[in-house]
Amino acid sequence: MKERVFLHLLFQQRFVLDSDSPKSVTQEGVAKAVDVGRNNVAKVLAEMGKEGTVDTYTRHVKGLPSVRKVYFLSAKGLEKAKAVKQDVESTTVDIIDLQGERTKDEIGRLGNYLPKRYDLLELINGIVQGSIDCRNFHENRMREERRYVDFTDKKPAVRAFYGREREIRILSDLLTSENKRMVVINGIPGIGKTTLLAKFAQNVRDRTNVFWYKVHEWANLKALLRPLAEFLSQMGRRNLEWYLNQTEAPLVGEATHILETDLKDVSVLLIFDDVHKAEPSVLEFLGALLTITEGMDGVRAVCTAREIPTFYSRSAVFRGLVEELNLEGLDKESSLQMMRSRGLSATDVEEVFRVTSGHPLFLELIDDPKLALGKNIRIFIEQEVFSRLGVAERKIMSIAAVFRYPVLIDAFFIMEEEIHLAAGMEKVELEGADYAVSYEAVDALLSKSIIYESVGRLIGMHDLLREFSLSRLTPRQRRVYHRAAARYYLQDGSAPARVEGLYHSLMAGDLQTAVSIAAGDGRSIISKGYATQFAPLLDRLARDMDGTERKDLVEISLLQGEVLYLQGEWDRALEVLRMLKRQTRIWMDSRVLGEVTRMIGVIHLNRGEYDVAWTMLNESMDISLSNGDLPTQADILYDMGGLLERRGKITEAIDRFEKARCIALELADDLALGKALYGIGRAYSTLEDYDKAIQYKEDALSVLERRGDTNMMAKACISLGNDLCSVGKNLQGMVYLDRAQVLANSVGDLSTVGHALANLTGCRLVQGQLDEAERMALKCLPISTKLDDPLMVSMLHFYLGYVSSKRGDRSRADDHFGKAIAILREHDSPVRLGQLLIEIAKICMENDEGDRAKELLDEAQGIAERLGHQRLREQVDENMERLCT
Repeated sequence: MKERVFLHLLFQQRFVLDSDSPKSVTQEGVAKAVDVGRNNVAKVLAEMGKEGTVDTYTRHVKGLPSVRKVYFLSAKGLEKAKAVKQDVESTTVDIIDLQGERTKDEIGRLGNYLPKRYDLLELINGIVQGSIDCRNFHENRMREERRYVDFTDKKPAVRAFYGREREIRILSDLLTSENKRMVVINGIPGIGKTTLLAKFAQNVRDRTNVFWYKVHEWANLKALLRPLAEFLSQMGRRNLEWYLNQTEAPLVGEATHILETDLKDVSVLLIFDDVHKAEPSVLEFLGALLTITEGMDGVRAVCTAREIPTFYSRSAVFRGLVEELNLEGLDKESSLQMMRSRGLSATDVEEVFRVTSGHPLFLELIDDPKLALGKNIRIFIEQEVFSRLGVAERKIMSIAAVFRYPVLIDAFFIMEEEIHLAAGMEKVELEGADYAVSYEAVDALLSKSIIYESVGRLIGMHDLLREFSLSRLTPRQRRVYHRAAARYYLQDGSAPARVEGLYHSLMAGDLQTAVSIAAGDGRSIISKGYATQFAPLLDRLARDMDGTERKDLVEISLLQGEVLYLQGEWDRALEVLRMLKRQTRIWMDSRVLGEVTRMIGVIHLNRGEYDVAWTMLNESMDISLSNGDLPTQADILYDMGGLLERRGKITEAIDRFEKARCIALELADDLALGKALYGIGRAYSTLEDYDKAIQYKEDALSVLERRGDTNMMAKACISLGNDLCSVGKNLQGMVYLDRAQVLANSVGDLSTVGHALANLTGCRLVQGQLDEAERMALKCLPISTKLDDPLMVSMLHFYLGYVSSKRGDRSRADDHFGKAIAILREHDSPVRLGQLLIEIAKICMENDEGDRAKELLDEAQGIAERLGHQRLREQVDENMERLCT
């Protein structure tokens, strides 16, 4: 157990300088991480304190009202922890991978076998008697995560079904249609859209794989893609799951690119219920999904909405790709059959049908047609249904209405206990007779179709009835019920349960609990992949936090900026981070101030605003040097190296990367080490010192494989492949480039896929395979244009110009060469421009265009002199000499 404590505290060491510590370094946090009781952890920490490997402090803990004892490694403990980490990572275990194949590998490389990134302690806890079954480990983790909250409402159980033969036939024909790919069902609330779909799904589940997703107003693209990825993962198609674990802000183009692979040659029915609630990114995805299904024989989709959705055009309907089905009330015979099954008298049946027009929800609720005359369904529910319910049934309706998602039936009993507490009553153990709710009352509401049951004994409520029930609660009752719901969710420590606990705390106006959840568990929520659900709640919390303690305000704002950055909303992220830096500079921890300043610099760096980025990164470095914050220094040095490399200052870039490498080794930080090694190798490639470049990149790849960072591994493979091709080792190079393509495809990284294809094109050219090179370049060009990647576009135009030149088409070659040069001039990439000018000059010399070659070489020479780039200068001189002879 002590070794696990060492490992856990090693990964928390970057917070040692903060005056506000995370929960993870309290006794409770350590106990949770190492999965043992708090008393045992207390003994181990006391023992480590006596050994001098742990230092104890009394500090404010994020999200907690009072100070606590917190624990960090001493200098002696840090060295011990690094030794433990190295020993554990090098230990070999038996592995059953996701395909059921058995192999042996080191614990440090387990990340390569799993679709989601788990920390080292989680992996160790999953090893039993020297073996780990990756399938069971991953599925159990996901099941634990969704114990209290599943952000996908499950398909309602169908207790009874009447009529709809024509509609069922239309839906069944969809599965065998040669042309049709989607049916869209529209109709008014309560008309039976969801029930129809549930019955259809039940009918066909033995013939095809069925995915069900209920769309909510707050669900964005990632919220939809996550359950879809889990569904595909269970079918052995895990590329989408890999992708979502690598990015917080998935793009429609990348997601559909992956789905073209994951959905290939499988039989799948995709059901999306309540599409009228979808936000724009979800609608865009559904439109893109429809497009790719045209080329897939086994993939079909069904959507429901209250009105015709906008994600497809009229031409899709005219071409027969989409069929629209307007759902109306049940026909007379089906309505009569339904009412007879409810025991209504024969004289009432005709009158009920006339009053309801076959509206299924109305038919389920009505007993006496005379009571429904002249009333819409909402008034009827209030006067003739709700008023006849008992106390227990009303309370169950109120509880069900408060929850955003279906809940386990036990929640109704737990909620009643929590409502007592939330209302300020004394905590007492309720006996069976004390509960207002009961299983009998739940069953009675199910039989009346007022609530419904989903797979897994989850209880939910129809939207129309939910809205009605919520409207019946007083403001005070709503606050009490939401506070009780928050307590219910906070029994569970999983990320989705914390998100729901935060939502209900905000709805209850309980800012203290909301701040405690967000500040104390925010980083865990983000790292577990729930930033999408977390973001809107953070925004609301930030708006409501007037008068909150400054320290908590700093943490909430920092989390808000981090989420916005991850989601690619750079303008809003800059706004939040700048305001945070400006307003809280005086009392913000210096480490946090340094990190905020670095994040601002990185956003400007990503935008190509190098001068502003350099100023921010230098300011951040000054702060980090003043407080001895080594982790942030390593991050800044890597960012600085990348900026200097882009500006052609290669020697200075290598210096920054080397310093980052030294710090990463000192901290035992694999990700920082892998990035630094990759940066050094990339810089040596620019200098055309390929032996050193290849060595550094191989070392980087080895480290990154331990980390399981698929995205960085793909980039390292591209660089390695390119270098090997550059020294004539084309076959070895192509192996790495092919691997890069597979890795990048698995996480949907279109940019890296494009670069892999572009570099493979270069290898084909070296081998003289002009047709294949042209095919690959033309395949890659739309990707580079879509990504707005000027460097890739320039490279591809050069390759296409080379092909045209070899075929003797000088006009087309000059056109491509001109575009390639213009792009690099505009983008301010001097080293790349210099190298491109030399390559085009060589081609001009081969075609006896000496004047043009001299003009290009003169420009390249000017670049080399301005940058002091020795290798570029030597290449110019070599080609000038060749031109003269």
